[in-house]
Formats: sequence, C-alpha cells, structure tokens
Amino acid sequence: MKNAKEISATGREVQVLELAAEGFTDKQIAVKLDISKATVSSYWRRILLKYQAASRTEVVARHAEQKAMLRLSPSPSELEVATEVSGRTLAEAKELAQRNVLQAITECTVEFIGGRTGFREVFERFLSELLGLSQSEYGFLAEVHRDEENKPFLRTHAVTNIAWDEASREMVSQAGDAGMEFRNLSTLFGAVATSAEIVISNDPENDTRAGGLPTGHPAMTAFLGLPVFSGNHLIGVIGLANRPGGYQAEIAEYLGPLVATFASYLVGWQAERDRRSVEEEITNAAILTSTLVDSMPTAILFEDGKRRLQYVNRLFLEVFGAGGSPNDFLGMDCALVAELSRPMFADPDGFMQRVDDLLLAGVDVPGDIVRLANGKVYERDFVVVRKNERLLGYLWKYREVTIWRSEHEMLASVFQRAMDAVIVINAAGIVEYWNSKAEGMFGYTSAESVGKLLGDLIVPLEHRESHRRGLERFLATRESRVLNQVISISGLHKSGQLLDVELLITCIEQDPEPRYSAFIRPKSAT
Repeated sequence: MKNAKEISATGREVQVLELAAEGFTDKQIAVKLDISKATVSSYWRRILLKYQAASRTEVVARHAEQKAMLRLSPSPSELEVATEVSGRTLAEAKELAQRNVLQAITECTVEFIGGRTGFREVFERFLSELLGLSQSEYGFLAEVHRDEENKPFLRTHAVTNIAWDEASREMVSQAGDAGMEFRNLSTLFGAVATSAEIVISNDPENDTRAGGLPTGHPAMTAFLGLPVFSGNHLIGVIGLANRPGGYQAEIAEYLGPLVATFASYLVGWQAERDRRSVEEEITNAAILTSTLVDSMPTAILFEDGKRRLQYVNRLFLEVFGAGGSPNDFLGMDCALVAELSRPMFADPDGFMQRVDDLLLAGVDVPGDIVRLANGKVYERDFVVVRKNERLLGYLWKYREVTIWRSEHEMLASVFQRAMDAVIVINAAGIVEYWNSKAEGMFGYTSAESVGKLLGDLIVPLEHRESHRRGLERFLATRESRVLNQVISISGLHKSGQLLDVELLITCIEQDPEPRYSAFIRPKSAT
C-alpha cells in the first residue's frame, strides 16, 4: 500500500473518506453529499486504486492514521504518543469501515429479498461492492448453466461496462437483462467453470489457461476467478481483474463471505425464475384453453362445489342473453344466475327442478334436452368433476340441436311405425333412439337403451372390439364397408340369446355431428 504522503486525494474523495471514518454507510454518504450511491461506489474504486489498497478498511484506517500524525509534533516524546493514538485510531477506523461494508451488504440483501429493486440492479450493486473491496478494475457475476450435452456455459447477471468497440457495445445492448452468454471456456474464467476451483493468474498474457483477449479489449494484468457453490453444485462464477499488485490466496479468503452471499442471491434468483416460469406456463395454458373453449360451438359453464361460477365462455352468455364479458361473472352464485335466466326457458319451473335434481343425484347425465322460450332446442351434458374423491365442481355443456331435434322428432314418428327395428346412434356409438320393434326384438326398453353404448347392448362380446375400431375408422376416414348395404350379422338379446338378423346402416349427416340409423329385421329363412 502506498504511503499516505504519496496520495493526492480530491476534495470529494476526502469527504467520502471522512464520512466513512465517522461510520456513515454508502447510502448515508450519498444523502450527505447529494449524490447517488452509484457515484459513491465510483469514488471508492478510484480511492482504492490510488491507495493501492485491498479494501476500504485499509484506506479509512490509513486516512485516520495520517490525520492523527498531522495533529502531533514530530518530537521524540510526541512520536511515542502519536504511535499510541495512531494505533487506537487505526483499530477504531477498521471497526467503522467493516461496519460500513457489512451495512452495504445488508442493504443489498434487504433489497434482494424485499424486491424493492430488480434482480439486475441488486447484482450490479453487489458487483460494485466486490470491485471496491478487492480493488479490481473490472469484473463480472455469472450463473453456470448446462447445455444439452451437460457441458457448462456462463450467463452474466452483472458485468462492468468495458465495451471496447461498436460490435461489443451492440452485443452488450442486445443481451439486456438476459445477460451475455459465454460458451467458449478456453479462458481463465472458463477454467473456473470447468475445474470448479479458484483460479488466480497474475500473468494472464503467459498463462496457458488464458485464451487471449479480443482485439481492443482493455489489458488484463491480473485475474481472480471464484467458484460459487450451492451445496456441492457449482452454480456461479465471479470474475475480477486488474488489482494493483495482483491477487493472492488471502484475497480469495477475504472475499469468502461475499461469495457465500452471492450464492444465496443466485439460489433466490433461480427460485424466483422457476416460479415465474411456472406462472407463465400456467397463464399460457389458461389462455390456450380459454381460446380453444371459446372457439367451440358449445356453451360451457363450470361452477365449484359451492356453486360459485369459476368459468363461463362467451357462447354461454350469448345463448342465455347475458351482457358483459365472462370475467364479469366469476365468483357469482350459480343458483342466482339460473334464477335470473328462468324467463329464457319454455318450462321455467321444469328447468329449475331438473337442475336441482341433477345436483342432488351428483352423477354424470349426458344428452338432456332443454327447450328455450324462443323455440331453440339444446342438448345438455351435466358432468360431475372430481379429483380422486374430492368434488371440484360441476360442468354444464349446451349445444344447439334445434334442426336435428326437429328432424329427429319427425323421423321418430316415422320410425315408430316402421316394420323394422330402428336404432339411432351418435358418433360415439351412444343410442339416441330405440323404437318399439327394437324393444320387442332385443328385450331392452327405450328407457333402458337410450344413453347407452350400442356395442354394450346388442353386439356379441367377441365382436365388440371390431365394432369399436370400425366406428373409429369411419369417423377418421368417412369410409365404411357396411354403410348403405344389407348385411347378415348376429345380434345379442337381453337374455344372452344370439339372434340372426339382417342390418342396413345409413349415415344422417347433420350438425354438430353425424348420426347413424340402423334398420334391423330377423334374417329371412332360405
């Protein structure tokens, strides 16, 4: 360290030293001098470089010692007194300076935990403190990442602005808050990431671990690389450069508590980053789900177990004449919503009673028919939503079937008078119509059959899988070997008896999905 007599400190630098010696923190010094904390940090770096000191403690102590000596006469007896005063002042100054540094780190940590400033700002301030304490000219803080081959690379969280040409300035600008990536680890800082050990180089130009510097990059006369761990895992690297006189193991040991502090910052940042990532995924999934549901030709409402509305799409609001947006209805009492919509239905009392019955029974009921006062007809599915044994809520789905229902009712009157057994199923293979001849042929009543899978009723067990695959194949390709032609098959009576029958299947193309009608009669004797 230089002798105090060799130092020429500016007036502002002396003010910073005086206030630090009195125990003021950087924040308090900034207020006192009406400057920013970043400017105070800049003064510290210049002061440390001038004094060639390893820490603020040394500078403040030497400054206090110099002041004590100047107040004394250089006589032999007074020099003895000066030594005692100097020693006492030195000890007090060291204590005050250490308190100042600890206070600065505490303030960084409070800001980090409290979120009063962004992570980037906290990391940059922390780097400034490291540079001042280590008397380094420039440096960086970086996080260790792994690529798809599990090789380490670095992404900076804070870096001294040492852009040396237009290209590097552009690179720094484009990196922004995401930080710069360093994947070439044939460097001194790369040696830290690959070895997970402290790297000290006081002759970088001739160090075999160094990869050289880009053209125009500021000279590097000394380097200190510190690995940062969380448990046994390397999570970060601190790089510092150009301390006057170079770096020694004692400096790395001296910075140990700060390295541990940075490790805790990184762990906190990673946890916050993961939380934000999960929130973003959930938000994106919710947006995607909402977009898909809103694009469906189905009116949808979901209420929780306490009948509080949790989701409703726009089509539902349109169908039931509600104004506003879906978000306006979140949290509303669905019993009140149903009561307000009573005038919309052809049979208001019947509608309300059916809703109460469905909720009381607590079982899925597909295909309820609901008629509105305006003549439109909707098919409603009621779905009880559970996770394990816990009730999550109730899903109501309405799709308009006005045209199909009208034709269905007309066809039903025709089918009821038909000489053949007539069965109508939907695209999922669920029975929607079952005439009296079908009741007589297969032994199931219409009430027993509607809403059930046709394959579970009349298709023999050994043929049910091929029946299912054939239906899936037709839905995918619209090609079938059995449509519009009479075929001979075996049917299954409710009693378990096999029946030889002739079958003609036709497809009724209707929105929102096709239906299939089957005309069945006993096989003719030959």
